Amino acid sequence: MNYKCFSLLFVLSSALASPLDDEHEAITLGSGSQSFAASFFFEKTGLPQGGIILTHGGYHHHIAKNLGLVLSKHGWSVLVFQESQEDSETNALRIAIQYMESQRGLFNLVLLSSGSAWKNVSNFLLQDQGNTQSVKGLVLLNTKELTSMKELDPSLAILDIVTSKSPTISFQNRKIHANRYKLNQYQQLNLHLPLYYKAYGEDKLTRRIRGWLFHNVRGMEIEKSS
Repeated sequence: MNYKCFSLLFVLSSALASPLDDEHEAITLGSGSQSFAASFFFEKTGLPQGGIILTHGGYHHHIAKNLGLVLSKHGWSVLVFQESQEDSETNALRIAIQYMESQRGLFNLVLLSSGSAWKNVSNFLLQDQGNTQSVKGLVLLNTKELTSMKELDPSLAILDIVTSKSPTISFQNRKIHANRYKLNQYQQLNLHLPLYYKAYGEDKLTRRIRGWLFHNVRGMEIEKSS
């Protein structure tokens, strides 16, 4: 009897742990020393809303992939990759944006940075302000960086999320900076989520992000350029 219970638990946990094999395309972006692996989750509704470029630092990477899985079922094409911690990371974002525009015909883009990835995203926005017309929104997820919001475009829709019970000082400071620099589309959200969870599918985090996307940055796909 114990053996049967163990077998059942193993089967169930395996089903929860790896439902993504046929949900996305594994691709390589860039070339040579600047190449990097990414996962592309195809929009599955037939009513495309735009694209999301999701960068993460490797911690709880299953959360990033789950966001790709769920958001692709609600009109979003999602490109997911792990930051490399190298100086070329801002170039990786350039490559990712170019891919979404030229290969996928997506010109309504959101940058979603998880954890330490925000540092590279903010550097990219500071350096490439003239080349980010397609970027309409930002989502910060559990960002611990002490950073000024001064360099951000006031027209950007921004969602700043933490999932811990006690918001960090940096989280509080970003709100102060957003008010100071009149980022009127800046929103903060404090979700109390379990410290460890690995089940895939809709949850509080995916619901809140996709609700924000729907109300703030949804759009339509443009035909792939020839």
